[in-house]
Amino acid sequence: MTAKTVFSGIVDSFVSILNSPTPLASIVARDSGYHVPEQVGSAINVFWEGSRPQEAGIAGAPIDWQTRIVVDCYARTTVKTGGEAADELLSSVYARLASDPTLNGSVFNIGLPMIELDTESGAQKNGWIRLMYVVEHRTNEGVLHA
Repeated sequence: MTAKTVFSGIVDSFVSILNSPTPLASIVARDSGYHVPEQVGSAINVFWEGSRPQEAGIAGAPIDWQTRIVVDCYARTTVKTGGEAADELLSSVYARLASDPTLNGSVFNIGLPMIELDTESGAQKNGWIRLMYVVEHRTNEGVLHA
């Protein structure tokens, strides 16, 4: 069996932190797509979007990476606007991740995210906020696991 890639491991670390000590949303999952069940008030989806290696100067030297990890925050409400509901979830997610920018020492730094908002109205007001982190980490040459 092949070892899990470092990219998959980073996603696991994000999910673990967002679930501990208590989950920040009704659903905190990885690679779960964009459908959130109607009865769910909040959900977080974490996935790996892409990675870029730094050019190695010396053969056999470790490879430094910049990996884009996306954290999608969904919130649904009937009382507030979708943006307000998602904003509360954003605040919690941002604070939790900022409290451990090395993901328990598994990466150099998760950095500061770029943040985007989208909303829709109706009987249930939906808010969606996307945080895009550029995570700095390293692998040994020739392998994609930590």
